[in-house]
Amino acid sequence: VFVPAFNWLVDIKLFGMGNRKEFDDDSRINALREYDILDSQPEEAYDDIAVIAAQICGATIGAISFIDGKRQWLKAQTTSVDISREIANEHSLCIHALNETGDVLVVPDCTKDERFANNILVKEGAKIKFYAAAPLVTPGGFAIGALCVLDTGEKSLDTDQVKSLKVLARQVIQLLELRKSNRLLEKRLKELEQFSYVVSHDLRGPVKNISALIKLLDIQLKSNDHKDSGIYMSKISKESDRMNNMIADLLDYSLVGKQNQKMEWINLEELVNDVKLGMEQKIRETGAEIMFKGPVSSVFAVKTDILRLLQNLLENGLKFKRNTITPTISIACTEEDPFWKISVSDNGIGLTAVDSEKIFEIFSRLHTNEQYQGTGIGLAVCKRIAENHEGKIWVESKLNLGSIFHVLLKKNY
Repeated sequence: VFVPAFNWLVDIKLFGMGNRKEFDDDSRINALREYDILDSQPEEAYDDIAVIAAQICGATIGAISFIDGKRQWLKAQTTSVDISREIANEHSLCIHALNETGDVLVVPDCTKDERFANNILVKEGAKIKFYAAAPLVTPGGFAIGALCVLDTGEKSLDTDQVKSLKVLARQVIQLLELRKSNRLLEKRLKELEQFSYVVSHDLRGPVKNISALIKLLDIQLKSNDHKDSGIYMSKISKESDRMNNMIADLLDYSLVGKQNQKMEWINLEELVNDVKLGMEQKIRETGAEIMFKGPVSSVFAVKTDILRLLQNLLENGLKFKRNTITPTISIACTEEDPFWKISVSDNGIGLTAVDSEKIFEIFSRLHTNEQYQGTGIGLAVCKRIAENHEGKIWVESKLNLGSIFHVLLKKNY
């Protein structure tokens, strides 16, 4: 009897906590993928745990396995017995450990257990008899694999050995969590380097311009020649406004993804109407038509993030309009499991294929301030919001034919 490779509910007893959770297998696999461990190179820390597990349990083989929707993959193993590093789930022994309601699955003789007796690893090849495994359970409660020990002879485990196997399984999870944290830290450091560069470059621009204009104004005032003073003051005011807008947008950018943001069910049509209310004057000036089409009406997300997202995309639709064409913007939301897909389409100036790749970079601007006012931060904020919801953003566009911005939001509820 084999546990199906997909579409089951994993029933897990969390170590030392006594409570159980049920999760669908898609969520379990997503939890595994967050560690980016599958098909990675061998690492001494994992190999050492496999060796220690085998020695403590007096077994020939120690292994660390991870199981996705189709296969069992071994991150580490210590064995002189021929066991493939990758096998289909239908031939996996460890897949049974995922559904084990106790802390550790112990099978003294696999040939006498109906779950294992017909397995090819038992009947052929390695001819495994003894098998024991502690599920690898993430902090979120998902069983993503197992720390297992195997032998070609019949064995059992005493209480201390079972306890040690559980402790070592927790150490594997600690290694995985450290791996995930390091990857996130590397990503954040890279973002910080980019952020520091563009801030020092783009924020200095208005400051240098204001400084130069003040010097020119000072010269005129000292010479009692006020001919251009009004022009200089106007330019100083514009540069100040530009810098103020940039700082405000940078604050928005920095706030996306902060901890303890509340996720809740959001009615998109109501949120679109709120955004339209804040843009009422601009809508009247342009005669724009903005409509929400559905068919999905609600998403589970951070409300302030989705508000910013819609504001930025709708403002862009109004800003980058064609001179002789009345702006028409439509917002649709559909389901593409495991995501919601929000699409915002306009009939504006559009983009070239090359520009479509650039626009989501912070401070990336395709036009001068004389053509279109802006800071080049709005779409970078949208990108960060999408990533904060484990999704992504992209644009489909043709020059002079409008654009469609697509945003995927992970269904985390």
